[in-house]
Amino acid sequence: MLDAFLSMRQEENVNLDYKLTDAIRDPDKLVRTCAAFANAEGGLLLLGVEEAIDQDEKGQTVRIRPGKVVWGPKSLTRERLESIFVSRIHPRISGLRIHPIRNEQDGVVFLVEVPQSVNPPHQTPDGKYYLRYNFQNLPMEHNQIAALFEKRLRPDLRPGLRAHAIKETVDAISIEVSLRNQGGALAKYPFMILTFEDSQKVLVENESKSFFIDEDLARSGEFRALSYSKEIPLYSKMSRLVGSIVARPNKEGTMVISVTVCAEDMPTRKFLSGISLEYLRKQSAISPDKQLVLAVFCLEEPDEESARKVMRQMDIEWEDLERMLAELPGGDVSPDRGG
Repeated sequence: MLDAFLSMRQEENVNLDYKLTDAIRDPDKLVRTCAAFANAEGGLLLLGVEEAIDQDEKGQTVRIRPGKVVWGPKSLTRERLESIFVSRIHPRISGLRIHPIRNEQDGVVFLVEVPQSVNPPHQTPDGKYYLRYNFQNLPMEHNQIAALFEKRLRPDLRPGLRAHAIKETVDAISIEVSLRNQGGALAKYPFMILTFEDSQKVLVENESKSFFIDEDLARSGEFRALSYSKEIPLYSKMSRLVGSIVARPNKEGTMVISVTVCAEDMPTRKFLSGISLEYLRKQSAISPDKQLVLAVFCLEEPDEESARKVMRQMDIEWEDLERMLAELPGGDVSPDRGG
């Protein structure tokens, strides 16, 4: 796969950068590229590829293409590389993924996927904020930094799901639903849709005008709960209990939950979660007083850790999760398989 990509001779650009693994010896310079990607449109860093520089008649660089692959030592690990990015970029870039590729001699190169940040700007150890321009990382001007800080002043809603079994037979599950505003601004008109992809029955406890089941869909065997609060906004860094749902999983004992949240002045976010009866049975002392916190996987900010937690909850494999994501609206992002 790597050879096929490099054979295309793709030039470095605003979303692509090549570096040798030796770049890790100057970590502060290395993190500028990732911070610049996150502050711009996101990008891909290939760490372990030599740069082939094309110059004009004046000696100015006009393009940078990939040269040969230079494998790094086997002692260079993903954990070491991740610790550099975590410790030297502030705030931490959410959703950054590192894919190691090793040859038969256990040499390594890395593909570092950097998403466009939802919490910019990101600062490097020299105290500056960098932005990606073509194949360069340049310090931002004051007005550019101010504009990115303004992006933080938006609501950022995230769902919270807690579960416990109903009855000793564990044939139904109670799910407590909450909503948290992790953003820096008031969330006006918060809206949530919970779709239960694999359930035989879903009921909202204490149904109200602000939290209810879509009855038209329920009559056709599909279950969707909606929460909408027009009068009560959600303040920054605060959580609110939305309500409780009782759901009966499918015959295989697995329940898939997709969640969509939005509010005024924030992008719509989609999440995936779920639970299997078998997994719930294995949890000890799960009760209304001690509920199981369910992991959720954000489609717009995929990360391996949350994906693996969701897989464990549902007793599924990577292929099953990828299929579920592909079937969801906007679910074309698949998680990292690790290395």
